[in-house]
Amino acid sequence: MRTLTKTLLAAFTAVIFMTSCAGDPTSSNPDIAKLSDVSKKALDEVSKKGCECLKKHGKGLQEFMAEAKPLLADAEKSENPMEVMGKLMGSMMKMKDFGECFKDVEPKGDEATEKALEEDMKKILGENPESGAEKKKQMEIMNAYFGKNCPSEAKIFADFIKFGEQMENLRKKK
Repeated sequence: MRTLTKTLLAAFTAVIFMTSCAGDPTSSNPDIAKLSDVSKKALDEVSKKGCECLKKHGKGLQEFMAEAKPLLADAEKSENPMEVMGKLMGSMMKMKDFGECFKDVEPKGDEATEKALEEDMKKILGENPESGAEKKKQMEIMNAYFGKNCPSEAKIFADFIKFGEQMENLRKKK
């Protein structure tokens, strides 16, 4: 009986350990591994603020996305995609509260924190990244932190980022 108890306890401990490690998307992210401790701490704090925005206003963002995705699909087939996407203007009010909340979510700290974040992005992307690459990488890293700090809401943000990328691609096609 003791052997069975010890075996079950060991198995239970192993399962807890494996699921807790797998549950933190920042722990296995190669870009986050390159960040300094100062940057990691700042981004973790920022993501917690972003999580609060997603928790409070994520529903509006989801409602906007539900209306926007079919229009985007139509716009991609249209000869005048921006005209199709213009129909989204009324729906944008659904994400207003999220936008207002999220505009205040950015790393705020002293000069050392800002310098660390800047230097770390150079380590990840190189000295002269392509236009828009830094913002895209920051959003990828931020989404990993959302996955850690608010996994249920992280998908909402990931979908929103993907939608933004699709809109940018559509704009470039025009």
